[in-house]
Amino acid sequence: MNITITLQNTDYATLTLGVLGVGYRSNVTVEDENGDGQVNLLFNTWAATNAGSIGNDGGNVYDVPNLEDDDDSITKASIEEGVDSLLESGEYDLEVRAGQDSDDDSQGVGTLTLEERNTTAVNTWTAPSGSTLEDTDDVYEAVGNNNLTQTNTVAYGDLAVHQVEASGLEGLLEAQGTDDVTTAFYNNNGSEYTLTVEQVDPGANRDPYALVLNDTNSDVFADSENDTYFVVYDTDSKDIDTTERSIENDHTLEANFTVEEDEDNLADDRQTVTDEYDLVEGEHILDDPYNVSASAEQTIEGETTVAPGTELSMRVRSSGDTQPSFLKTATIYVTENRTFSGTFDFSEQEVGDTYEVTVRNGPADSETVDGTVLESVETETEMTETDAPDTARTRRTRPRTRRTRP
Repeated sequence: MNITITLQNTDYATLTLGVLGVGYRSNVTVEDENGDGQVNLLFNTWAATNAGSIGNDGGNVYDVPNLEDDDDSITKASIEEGVDSLLESGEYDLEVRAGQDSDDDSQGVGTLTLEERNTTAVNTWTAPSGSTLEDTDDVYEAVGNNNLTQTNTVAYGDLAVHQVEASGLEGLLEAQGTDDVTTAFYNNNGSEYTLTVEQVDPGANRDPYALVLNDTNSDVFADSENDTYFVVYDTDSKDIDTTERSIENDHTLEANFTVEEDEDNLADDRQTVTDEYDLVEGEHILDDPYNVSASAEQTIEGETTVAPGTELSMRVRSSGDTQPSFLKTATIYVTENRTFSGTFDFSEQEVGDTYEVTVRNGPADSETVDGTVLESVETETEMTETDAPDTARTRRTRPRTRRTRP
C-alpha cells in the first residue's frame, strides 16, 4: 500500500501510523534524497503481522520504490505497538512532521483505510501453442491482440491461463524476499492458500488426477493494482506431472483457488472460487468435399479447436489429372470464435479441375479434404423479414460431411 508524503523545506519527514490503544502504532522516518519534495512510502500490511521490531531500513514492513535516479530512503523505523494477527480492516490515523523526531508535534494528518480482502473469481483463458508470455504486460498485450482468450475449452498443446482475482495477496508475496512472483506464489501455495487443477468426473472406481504445478513448469504474473494474478502453463509440457495417472484429451479439469479459514491471516471464513475447462484434442475441421466456383475471391473456411490467434497455413494444390497444375497458399489466423478462412483466386482454373485443401499448424494434425472447381456453387435463398418482401439474401451452401466438434 502506497502512502505519499510531501516535504517542504526539509529533507526528512517522520510518519506515525496508528495510535496507541487501538492495537497498532509505528513510526518511520524517510529522506527525500532526490529532492523532488515527495516520498512514496510502501506499507506492507501482511508483514506488519507479528513484526514486534523492525530494522531502521523498515524491514519487510516499509519500503520505498527503486527509482532510476537517486532513490529516496528510510533512515529509521520502529513499532511501538504491534499485532499478532493480520491488521483488521478500518481507518488508521496518519500523522507527519518535518525532521526525524516522532515526538515532535504533527504538521499534517491523514487517514489510511484498510479494506476487507476478498477472493473474487478464477477464470480460464487460452493462448496459442508456443506463445511467449514473459511478464504482465505481455499478458495484457495478448488479450488486446486476441491472442489470449477467455474460454472453457483448451486444446491439448495450447497454453492454459488461470486468472485469479483475489485481494490482499500483494503484501504476502512481497514478504517472501524474492522478486520472482512465481517462486513467491508457490512458496505459499498449500499454506496460506491453495491452487489446484484437478480432473472432474474421473469415472467409476477411479480417483481424479491433479496437475502438479510448481515454479519450474508454470509462470505466475502479478497485476497487484487490480488484485489479479495469472498462472500460465503448457498443457502438454513434459515437466508437468500428474497424480494418479497421465493427463488425456476429452477430460474436464477444474481450477480451484481456496483461501482457508484462519482468523489471524487472510480469511475469517473459507473462501473458494472455481472454474472448469474441457481439455480437447486439437483438430481442424473442413467440409469434405470443399468445392469452389471458377472465379476470383473464393473463400475456404473451417472450424478448429485450437486457440484463437493461432497461425495456420492453408494450401490448395491441384490433384488428379488437372492441368496445368497449380498451388495456392495463405497464412491465416484462428478467429476469436475458433474459425479460420483463406481467400483464393480460381478465375484461371477450369470447371472440373480437382484439388486438395490442407490446413496445418497449431497443436493439431493437418487436415486435408478434396475439392472440385464448379461452374457455380449451389446456393439457397432465405427471405428476410423486411418492409420489402421481394428482398432476399443468398447463402452459399455445399454438401457437408461435418464431424462433431469436441
